[in-house]
Amino acid sequence: MFNKRYSRKGSFTLVELLVAMTVFSILLLLMLQFFSGAQKMWTSTEKRNELYADARIAMDLMTSLIQSSVAIHDNIPFVIPSSKDELYLVTKNPINLGGDAGTLALVVFYLKNNNELYIKRLVNTDANFEFFFRPFGSTGAATDFATLANQFPNLKSAGVDEDKVLSNVISLTFNKIPSSSSDNRPLAIEIKLSLMDAFNFDLWKNGSTAFKQTLEERHLYTFSRIVYLDKIDSTVF
Repeated sequence: MFNKRYSRKGSFTLVELLVAMTVFSILLLLMLQFFSGAQKMWTSTEKRNELYADARIAMDLMTSLIQSSVAIHDNIPFVIPSSKDELYLVTKNPINLGGDAGTLALVVFYLKNNNELYIKRLVNTDANFEFFFRPFGSTGAATDFATLANQFPNLKSAGVDEDKVLSNVISLTFNKIPSSSSDNRPLAIEIKLSLMDAFNFDLWKNGSTAFKQTLEERHLYTFSRIVYLDKIDSTVF
């Protein structure tokens, strides 16, 4: 009798087993939701970090070239078209560009295929260099800054190498911040760059206008930088 009664006390009823299984299932579901949420948060953070890293590389490259710009006859050859999504400039690189290329280059930043940021660079060893930028006073040279500036947009279609800087670009704008000086040198240039991660960009590219607006509200990251031009050398190379 003792052993029989002990055996009953040590066993579980069907109801108790069902309750235990229900509690265990609820806890397991909560844990799965927690880990799923943590994974989504980790993935989102990784995508955001990649965007920040890509944007910083692009911004640093543009900043370096803008701050090493060369002034010509009291003008800085910044050409920003009315669309404000391109920037043409003459820059003096801190290191030699290789061989007889020297340190001076014509540079253009522009969007290709609407959503890819490219840089094209023309140095004095390239065949078209003299066509796009002749020294003032030489045979066939531009006689003023306006004539010189009008040649710059043709640089984008010149047969020289180009490099892709960034993909998944939604918008890119350059704005001059004027100075109070009497010459044409701006105080600074403001750069604004808007990006999306690759997954959401593919959705955005193929979506309707309303869907694009929704994605931009949730997944668009905009980076802004003001590049000050404190000291710029002059040359008439």
